[in-house]
Parts: sequence; C-alpha cells; structure tokens
Amino acid sequence: MSGHKEQVPKRGFWQGLHRSIKPDWMFGFVTLIGVGLTVASFVDPEQIKVAEVSLWVRLGAMLPLLLVLSYCATLMAALDRRWTEEYHFQLMANGAIIGVITAVFANMIWLLFVDTLGSLTPNNLIGMILIGWGLGYFFYRFRGLG
Repeated sequence: MSGHKEQVPKRGFWQGLHRSIKPDWMFGFVTLIGVGLTVASFVDPEQIKVAEVSLWVRLGAMLPLLLVLSYCATLMAALDRRWTEEYHFQLMANGAIIGVITAVFANMIWLLFVDTLGSLTPNNLIGMILIGWGLGYFFYRFRGLG
C-alpha cells in the first residue's frame, strides 16, 4: 500500500443543485405543466386579446424582448453546460430540440384542420413545446443518446 489517497473531485454548487433536482422529476413536472397549460387554454373563453397599438409598436416591443431573453437563455445554457454532466446536458438539449420540432409540426398539422378544431392560442403552442420537450427528454433517456 502506498498510503496515497485518491482525491475525489469536489462538486460545485451548480452540480450539486442539478443532482438534487433530479432531471427525471423535473422533466416529468415540465410535461405535466405543458398538459395543464394546454388544457387550460382550450377552456379559456377569452383566448385572444386584441391590441390597441400599431404593428410597429408591437414589433418594437417584441424584438428587444426576444434579443434580451435569447441572450439570457444563451448565458444560462453556457452555465448549465459548464456545470452539468455532459450526458444530462445532452438529454436536455436534445429534448428541447424535439420539443420545438414537435410544436412546429403539430401546429402545421393543426392548421390543416383549423376549420374543424379552431385556432391554437399561444398558450397551446407553449404547452406543446413543454410537452414535446419533456417527452423528448424521456425518449432519449430511455433510448439513449446514440
């Protein structure tokens, strides 16, 4: 015996927090929130609010909001990638891609039947993204990344 102790790598705050959240539980919750949001928006009698401002004012509000939120999301993803195990990060990232693709195609198919089913609301679309993200995460989780 050499008397040499192996050093166990210390986990930082972000890694410890990520492990305590348990991504499976988190994405199960996200999926349920998406289902709840979708159902709630189908029964909401006032699904559409008409704006009393011009298109340019709405675009002027939306574009900076999207730029700021996109930048913040990019910073958070960089932190997540830096402090999360590669496997979990890939599950989350691939699940997010599946969520967006699912929502886009579900919206396109829904538009074919809009006369029968009615229009989708923004909350329906957000719900579809969350459901697709959660299901995508679990599909990769059970199937594997390869």
